[in-house]
Amino acid sequence: MSDSTPARAAGNTRGTLAVLVCLLGVSLWLGGRHTPSPFAAVGNAPSAPLPLWAAPASASLLLRVGVADRGPSVERMAAQAFRDVLLSLEKGRIYPSVVDATVWGRPQAGDVELVRAVIAGDPPLAVVGSAALANSCPSLDVLEVSYLFQDDEHVDRILRGPTGRGLLDSLEARGLQGLAFVGEAFRVLAASRPLPRPTDLAGYRVGTVENAVGGLFVSALGAEAVPAPRGRLREMVRSGFVDAADTDLTLLQNVRLGTILPYVLETHHAVSARVLIANSRFMRELPTPHRISVWRAVLGATAAARREVLRASEKARRMALAQNRLRTLTPHETQSLRTSVNRAMSLALSSMDPRIVHEITLARPLSRAIKR
Repeated sequence: MSDSTPARAAGNTRGTLAVLVCLLGVSLWLGGRHTPSPFAAVGNAPSAPLPLWAAPASASLLLRVGVADRGPSVERMAAQAFRDVLLSLEKGRIYPSVVDATVWGRPQAGDVELVRAVIAGDPPLAVVGSAALANSCPSLDVLEVSYLFQDDEHVDRILRGPTGRGLLDSLEARGLQGLAFVGEAFRVLAASRPLPRPTDLAGYRVGTVENAVGGLFVSALGAEAVPAPRGRLREMVRSGFVDAADTDLTLLQNVRLGTILPYVLETHHAVSARVLIANSRFMRELPTPHRISVWRAVLGATAAARREVLRASEKARRMALAQNRLRTLTPHETQSLRTSVNRAMSLALSSMDPRIVHEITLARPLSRAIKR
């Protein structure tokens, strides 16, 4: 009996060590399995500063949707509608919020910086202008070509159809997922002094979209194109840095540009589009039920943005008409203007995907083609 006691003790020790090793292995395996995604931190907030996607203790996922504007805008309206629909669908499982550039310490940042931030995953979603987005995704440059689109019906047919879906899918190459085009409006020229003709813009410094192709239109008219983030355009006009703007009626209304650039010439030369984008990795790692809710919220964002475009455009138009400071180009003037910028636009189109250009051209409304 005395000889067997040490043997049993040694056996027990070896068994205990084996159990401890097994438990350690399981613990390490589980730790690796449950490392939270940086886009979906779960549980109590860490002691370190929270990143933009970190979750508070009261929610499974804090999802922030970025906009560049601090004030009213179509982009903010779309982001807020997205937030509201997602909040009602997820009921606390996702805690969505709308943030602007001041949140990450860059109050002067525009859409170009916001696109780069989404590519980096911080924030994971945003609503941005297509012109700024095209700086990172050149396939969207085609939307900046003047007089490629004829009217609202033509724009809707392209952006809501296979061609638009193809443009959104092309963002994957830059680590982005294009969720939807969420609000479009034709651009106009607005100035502090009357513009009897578009060619009277020669010599002006004109605030334009943050895109080289988008600036070709005013450059072809003899003006100097000055890329201007939407949030800074009013400040640039008030300081005298620019004399006019190549913009749309919604911006005239929402940032109160109409009070300092009261003379509006409806040229309808190009389209201002807004795009709801997401970081591709974020969308891949999002659980399927949450992803379905995101897509349903996209529909709400699109509807809200289109309503805001109609509301703001109509209000800006009424204000300009009341002061007798709005003029729409006649068909003859439009054709003359197209001729003036045709060379610059043809050069721009030569560097773009001919298949996309052909699809846009073929989709022009038949009634307009017959009239020409």
